[in-house]
Amino acid sequence: MLLVLLLLVLMLPFLSAIYLLDAQLQTQSQFIERQKTGIRYINFLRRVLEHAQQHRGMGNARRHGEHEFDSRLSELDADLDQEIQELENRYDQLGIIPRTSGKSMKWYKQWLNLQQHQVAMTAEDNFDAHNILINEYLASLQDVADAFGLTLDTDLETRYLTDAIIRLPAQIENIAQMRGLGTGAVARSRIDPIEKERLFSLSQLVSKEMENLVRNMNLLFRYDAALKPRMTPILDQGVEQTSRFLMMTYQDLVEPDTPAVPAAVYFSAGTAALDHFFYLFDAIQQGLDGVLARHLTDIRYKRILLWGSSLLVVVVMVMIYYMFLRQQKTRQRLWGELHEKEERLDLIMRGTRDGIWDWDLLHDRIYFSSRWKTMLGYDDDEIEDRFAALQALIHPDDLGLALMAWLECMEGEQDAFAVEYRLKTREGGYCWIQARGLILMDEGGNPVRMAGSHTDISKRKQANEEKRRAEEALRKSHAQLQEAHHHLQESHEQLLQSEKLAAIGQLAAGVAHEINNPVGYVYSNLGTLQGYTDSLCRVLARYEKLESLLAKDEPELQRLRALKTDLDLEYLKNDVRSLVSESREGIARVKGIVQDLKDFSHVDEAEWQWADLHRGLDSTLNIVNNEIKYKANVVREYGELPAVECLASQLNQVFMNLLVNAAHAIKDQGTITIRTGMEGENKVWVDISDTGRGISAENMKKIFDPFFTTKGVGKGTGLGLSLSYGIVSKHGGLIEVESERGKGTTFRISLPVSRSNQKKGKD
Repeated sequence: MLLVLLLLVLMLPFLSAIYLLDAQLQTQSQFIERQKTGIRYINFLRRVLEHAQQHRGMGNARRHGEHEFDSRLSELDADLDQEIQELENRYDQLGIIPRTSGKSMKWYKQWLNLQQHQVAMTAEDNFDAHNILINEYLASLQDVADAFGLTLDTDLETRYLTDAIIRLPAQIENIAQMRGLGTGAVARSRIDPIEKERLFSLSQLVSKEMENLVRNMNLLFRYDAALKPRMTPILDQGVEQTSRFLMMTYQDLVEPDTPAVPAAVYFSAGTAALDHFFYLFDAIQQGLDGVLARHLTDIRYKRILLWGSSLLVVVVMVMIYYMFLRQQKTRQRLWGELHEKEERLDLIMRGTRDGIWDWDLLHDRIYFSSRWKTMLGYDDDEIEDRFAALQALIHPDDLGLALMAWLECMEGEQDAFAVEYRLKTREGGYCWIQARGLILMDEGGNPVRMAGSHTDISKRKQANEEKRRAEEALRKSHAQLQEAHHHLQESHEQLLQSEKLAAIGQLAAGVAHEINNPVGYVYSNLGTLQGYTDSLCRVLARYEKLESLLAKDEPELQRLRALKTDLDLEYLKNDVRSLVSESREGIARVKGIVQDLKDFSHVDEAEWQWADLHRGLDSTLNIVNNEIKYKANVVREYGELPAVECLASQLNQVFMNLLVNAAHAIKDQGTITIRTGMEGENKVWVDISDTGRGISAENMKKIFDPFFTTKGVGKGTGLGLSLSYGIVSKHGGLIEVESERGKGTTFRISLPVSRSNQKKGKD
């Protein structure tokens, strides 16, 4: 009965742990169900936002004279009124009303009341009023996401999908605002600078968010490849439609002075982009529902596995209990057999002079014979029959060795052992003992008994000890010598390390100084050294002329000539001049590199100034040299150019963009040619040509468009030539291109010499 209670006590913590784990899995399941509910509410809110955005765009168009959306606008009035009221009811039921919900509902009801009383709103008021309503509900998206735990840290797959489903409505709203602003401008056939700036800012924001969305979705596909076939076509179509809409905005609204596209066409393009993002939203929601459903299935499988494994553990513990009972019966049988053997052993022990011991491992009782005790000077009743009594008598230095011998025998590594250790005598001294014994195992291979004998070997050990001491003294002397050598070696290594650290410290201190100052005085000193060297060489030449005045058999003259031959004086004079010259060239290159960096950035020249274009080209070539040197040879064909009034750092940026593009256009190895010249008296030109693959005819018209690029994803932004075009235009110049497929491309930059010429050209 006691064993049964013990088994229950052991199983209780295990079952409690199983219960807690199951409760945790159930909590996770409830959390995922709550997330799924939140996604359903966000999807409903998405439909409200979609209708509000459509209502804003169509209403704005109608107030600018476009009436083709009037019927759809009436339908949206009724749909929005019903949906917003239903959404407010859902917030009330859940008790998670956002702080902004009441404000938006108050405004929306006031706006409906004004409509019913036929109070006309201006286009700007209509647009702003819709923006307030939409922005309030965009803010409520985050409230819903927080309330349903959608923003908490989860696995990467759920995090990417949740982040996309929360951020997509804001991206959709930016596109919708562009559609509304553009449609209104087209409807009134004019667009003011503020609207252009707003449209351009929105297009930049949409482009950036689209790149982030593509990057995150690619990371998601890398994590879960099963989502890629279903979502990639929708994502690609959305990106394509949005890019087309952004290009139409830039070309037909931002770039021209008056809109160059019909309102219906522009509105349809914006709607197409919005529809594909709505499709993507629905696809992401379906994917997220599938992921959460898979997680719920995994949790159910885990719960089944948890309770199945717990049941298996219970069965195993019951089997262990059964085996324990069976082992107890075996032990009782062995005890009877041991009692008989003890009687037989008693007869044997009486006939030997060694001490006999017998250890019952099951009950920790050890028998010591009378001879065993008298060997140490004890009476029969002075030593307890416990192993602890024997352990207390063993010398502390020998205890580990003795225990190791017994342990190896008990673990079955050997069936017998022999070990020597010291035992404490009654007088307080120690007697050397040689212990021998063997192990007895039960049927299961478990040790149950050990027995053996003790032999007094004190005299032999005493002789061995004296020998050991002599050897120990010798070893100590040797060890002292080795230790002294080791300390000497350590001191030597520490000295070397200290010298290394000192050298590193001096080097670090030297590097910390400014580059220009040391380069300056090194360059100056090398110039002085070159002068000194020339002077010394002239002195040596004079000395050589004096040699002819000395007697040819003069010993000193003979030794001098031998020394000149050994040192190769002529080579030294020539080589020292070469070394000094090469050193000056190296220092000059360092100064040139520093100056090139300053010339390229023009950090001290942020205003309009007169600059040398050749110097700017050379410094830019040095900066991009690593990009070009493995692909092309650079040929400079500079003409005579005057100084040009310009923003030098911006023109250097143009040169760098064209040079890097030329290098990228060359596949293996080619040539980049830079030519300069004058066009009349007031204009200069710069040609940058390459022998690359050229530009196709269909791309020639689009190379200066923002975001257009023929490079792969992640290798180009499509803004380099667009920015270069803007910089050259800002300087009152022109940038032209000629290209032939398979032969190469030439860009020509034409610039006025001064700003006054720019103004004359504009006039």
